[in-house]
Amino acid sequence: MMSDKKTKAKIIYGDSSQSNGIKSNSADCIITSPPYGDSRTTVAYGQFSRLSAQWIDIFENPNKASGVDNELLGGRATKDLVHNLKSTYLDQSLSKIAKADKDRARDVLSFYIGLEKCLKQAHAILNQINIFA
Repeated sequence: MMSDKKTKAKIIYGDSSQSNGIKSNSADCIITSPPYGDSRTTVAYGQFSRLSAQWIDIFENPNKASGVDNELLGGRATKDLVHNLKSTYLDQSLSKIAKADKDRARDVLSFYIGLEKCLKQAHAILNQINIFA
């Protein structure tokens, strides 16, 4: 394995939908964990990461670890099904889900609204020159 002594890595703990002080076009690579959504359909991320998060002292208040799922993508349902994500397929899917369970449809929409914010932020900070290199 080769290493380049000029390469810098910086780990940032923060909300990936926010800038976190990172300048536009300044990152060559972004590594994240998958966007799990909520634990009813995917991984109970908060439940399974609570102990390790407490071990490495991520939370100032250890009791905050139990509420981490609320802060993740889709963790807080939208109030209604109104959005501007410009996806016919999403609209059709939300309509089908809402017929069976309107609360579930709001959870799904919340996830996609949050995911769009994260993707827009990632696009903003990635060095545009290297995207298609």
